Amino acid sequence: MGGGFVGVEGQPRTNLARFTYDPTLKTVNAAPRVDLDGPPQPTSGPQRGGLDASYFNNMELTGTPTVTRTDATVDFDWGGGSPDPAIGQDGFSARWSGQVEAPVGGDYTFTTTADDGVRFFLDSAAGNKLVIDNWSDRAPTDDSGTVTLEAGRRYDVQMDYYENGGGALARLQWSYPGQGRQVIPRSALFNAGNLNYSATFEAGSGPSAIVSNALTVGDADDANMKSATVKLTGNSDATAEKLSADTAGTAINADYDGQSGTLSLNGSAPKADYQRVLRTVAYNNTCANPTSGDRQASFVVSDGAADSQVATSTINVQSSGGPSGGDCSGLSVQAPAQRLPAAGSTVNTSTVPVNVRWSATGESGVVSRYDLQRSTDGGPYQDVTLSSATTTAQNFQLEPGSEYRFRVRATDGAGNTSAWAEGQQFALEAQQDQSAGVLDYSGTWAEQALSTAFNSSTMHSAETNAKATITFTGTDVSWVAQRGPDRGKAEVWLDGALVESIDLYAASAQPRRVVYNASSLDPSQQHTLEVRVLGTKRAASTNARVDVDAFVALR
Repeated sequence: MGGGFVGVEGQPRTNLARFTYDPTLKTVNAAPRVDLDGPPQPTSGPQRGGLDASYFNNMELTGTPTVTRTDATVDFDWGGGSPDPAIGQDGFSARWSGQVEAPVGGDYTFTTTADDGVRFFLDSAAGNKLVIDNWSDRAPTDDSGTVTLEAGRRYDVQMDYYENGGGALARLQWSYPGQGRQVIPRSALFNAGNLNYSATFEAGSGPSAIVSNALTVGDADDANMKSATVKLTGNSDATAEKLSADTAGTAINADYDGQSGTLSLNGSAPKADYQRVLRTVAYNNTCANPTSGDRQASFVVSDGAADSQVATSTINVQSSGGPSGGDCSGLSVQAPAQRLPAAGSTVNTSTVPVNVRWSATGESGVVSRYDLQRSTDGGPYQDVTLSSATTTAQNFQLEPGSEYRFRVRATDGAGNTSAWAEGQQFALEAQQDQSAGVLDYSGTWAEQALSTAFNSSTMHSAETNAKATITFTGTDVSWVAQRGPDRGKAEVWLDGALVESIDLYAASAQPRRVVYNASSLDPSQQHTLEVRVLGTKRAASTNARVDVDAFVALR
């Protein structure tokens, strides 16, 4: 019998005192459900036949269920007992959820028989609805509601029940065209079975699905979901591990917090949209060699009033061998590249400024720091001081006659550092003296000691058609000369073609100026750079002199 009863010593347990459970303590709402491995299949098996059952040692269906199992039907008369030894005889509650399949089309009358309170929800073609609501203490009582169903279609259902005291009974029945009232048989009931899923992630594979593409989101009384969360735990590679989801075409917003490992989906949207978005949830680990082992991604959906039971995807992360970790930044780092300074620049008396540049991009966020190192003539790498932590280019005064190599790495805002990206080794050469097959002078040229010149001397000529020709292989070449009030004009020919006419006049002396530069040349081909003296000048100049302070090449 419904209600609660208090025994008195020496007296039988009869209606000596009755207390009433306040039904307002229970919100009228069916809990949503997320099933990561997809719906039950319409064949015999563990998922066909019964409903998921959760039993609580309280009357509010709150907290973690004390007992979970699959019940073949809802047809229980526990009398003065309980559903399980772990459940008390009084003051417990139960929830059955899953799907029911309609064998024929037509009007279905669902009937609950309960002692005490009961509610029954069904997601029908006419909309999500609370079919039965009698959340009160009472003796065994029948309650009914009628819904129109389509033949062969499955519908989300949920039955909530509480027992206050005394007798305990719960039964779910139906009737439909051609079938009288009966307990809904096991063959018409479907349970989620295992809500969980298992996935594998291989190092370097990029974002990988961690749920079935048949994942389902259900709710027996709400058409829309309000939010969902996916919480990543066991993520030993910290912020190098990331969850993502594709929300395109929906009103759902996605945000991932790398510090907590939580993917948050928010926005009121149809269950079908949340289902579609959750099917796209993917895991990525940007470490070059991830720490192997299992991670857990816990899924919860909410209709705004109740949360679903947690469903867990276990992700087996497989490393590529070798030490764990490595580059965990997710940054794509472009190796350092070098070029000679542009025309108009000034070189020193014994060194040449070489511009080195690098960059990094990636999904892990903004670069917080670069580290740059330089090796000279094959020696060990040495740290280089940068003008700022995030600069992506810097000039370095390098001595000709040596070989250099730079390497760079980047660190993201979360503290993950990339692997080193190593640039090509290059040689810096400066040529001024006659050298057969390398630097040839034709016509009349003279050498002048000049303290302001590169290496303290310069070659010069004012003879028409006097030539200085350098033959080289490399990517960049520059002509360094003196500008001044007594300088004339010349032509520059590159690989047999006239590329520029240069006037070396300046109102005041400008030593060691880069007056011509060519870059991005094919390093596999031999090139020639020729300076032809024109023997002419502008009116303001006092001489037609042309200087070759040095030819500088990168190879």
